Amino acid sequence: KTCNNKCVFCIDGMPTKEDLAFIDFGVMKAELERWRAEGHLSVGFLGGEPTTYPKIVESVAYAKELGFTRIALATNAMMLRRMEFLDKLLAAGLTRVTISMHGHQKKLEDELVMVPGAYEKKVQAIQNLLKRKSEGFLGDGVSVNIVLNAKNGPHLLPMMKFFFDTM
Repeated sequence: KTCNNKCVFCIDGMPTKEDLAFIDFGVMKAELERWRAEGHLSVGFLGGEPTTYPKIVESVAYAKELGFTRIALATNAMMLRRMEFLDKLLAAGLTRVTISMHGHQKKLEDELVMVPGAYEKKVQAIQNLLKRKSEGFLGDGVSVNIVLNAKNGPHLLPMMKFFFDTM
């Protein structure tokens, strides 16, 4: 449940100290092995903010090594503004990214995630992702996940236009 945002609508609420612990990498590997042995070809890393997991790149690489062909990341994208980090994930085998973004304007996004500057970081991340997609990476796509709520609901149409025009 560790996350670098404080979204006002988060279903996890305020995580406890125990909630902020990361999964042991050995346990992570065993889970990946189990699901692959059962015949699954797709895996998604999500929950809390997966890019805060210290072994996320290694986890993606291990999933690829096991033979997963679709390796997805559901993320707030704050870390993907750093092209070097994104490139490590892509080299490890990442094939899809879903970005959690809930506003089409700085004020709205920053208020909803309670992180000043979040909007600019996410827009940079989208630009980075689309650049790499145009270069042949992310074959399974890039998408946006919007949590509709009382603050952004009235802006749905301009928000959709923003995302269609941007992506």
